[in-house]
Amino acid sequence: MKIQAISQEKKLIDELMQFQSKSSESVELYPGENNSLDILSFVVSSNASLIIFDDDFTSQNSVHLLESVRKVKKEQKIIFLTSNDGLELGKKISSLGVQFYAIKPISEREVIDSVKSILKI
Repeated sequence: MKIQAISQEKKLIDELMQFQSKSSESVELYPGENNSLDILSFVVSSNASLIIFDDDFTSQNSVHLLESVRKVKKEQKIIFLTSNDGLELGKKISSLGVQFYAIKPISEREVIDSVKSILKI
């Protein structure tokens, strides 16, 4: 199975790389800048089992990106991480059917536990 991460948070990326080295899962990191079309192309062109969206990286475009992903990949499993504790964002993202929604700070271990739970590893 493949996990995609759209984030530039070093701690999260390090934890995902350690997870990859200890499991049969592969982790693919988004290599580019915060460009909605590039991010969407990255997500849609891959057959990932799970996508981890870091709202602190995608910020202004997160809702639009997730709506676009849902149009193309209705069953895509998604973890959404954010520092925004606003209720409005939470309502919008939750209505898009993400499997795990967390407000930072959240430990990287909690993210890995949610990955394992969603993928039933």
